[in-house]
Amino acid sequence: MKRTRAFFRKFRSQLLMCLFVALLVASPVADSHPFIGFAMAVLLETALLAGCSYMASGPILRFVIYPLAVLWILAHIAQMQFGERWHVSPYIGFALSCSIVWGILSRFNHKTRVAASAISEAVISYLVIAVAFSQLYWILDHHFINCFNFPVPQNQQSEYLYFSLSTLTTVGYGDVQPVNHYVRFIAAFEAVIGVFYVAVVISRLVAGYRVNDNGIT
Repeated sequence: MKRTRAFFRKFRSQLLMCLFVALLVASPVADSHPFIGFAMAVLLETALLAGCSYMASGPILRFVIYPLAVLWILAHIAQMQFGERWHVSPYIGFALSCSIVWGILSRFNHKTRVAASAISEAVISYLVIAVAFSQLYWILDHHFINCFNFPVPQNQQSEYLYFSLSTLTTVGYGDVQPVNHYVRFIAAFEAVIGVFYVAVVISRLVAGYRVNDNGIT
């Protein structure tokens, strides 16, 4: 039992990263099955909150992330009970995703050594940024007309996530294209963030690499 706890404690960031990636890959399933989607979203949020308990800054966790997480759960329950007119969870989810990135990066900046957990936490932050922008695209698409080159159904949130990931990584396959001027600028801004994030994180990890007392790197 102790070995199991020690294993999870040692590799918790890597395991959380793998779970996050698996849930994002399985996100199209959530579009066609609302209850499965809700269960997956709750599982993802629970895993992120568990990760934030040691990855994120304490004050941000207690006063921002936890309250938003509670509101997000209540918004999802209200949506399931009262229908789409209570569909406010993407707004709260966007604020929650931004606060999680803020909390993780504020603490990540103080790391003094390179470790597998630090790299995993950086990857998690990167993916949460993509999730935040996907929620923002959902919000914009439901407030403006003809944001993309084809209408995206309201329940197809994985489409926004796909576009966000391809934009953040500057791949830009071109099958989903923003046609609204505001959405274009948001997408361009996300691409800039994706490029700078990789550059800043790599430089931070290199700067944190230290020679040990024996002079061995």
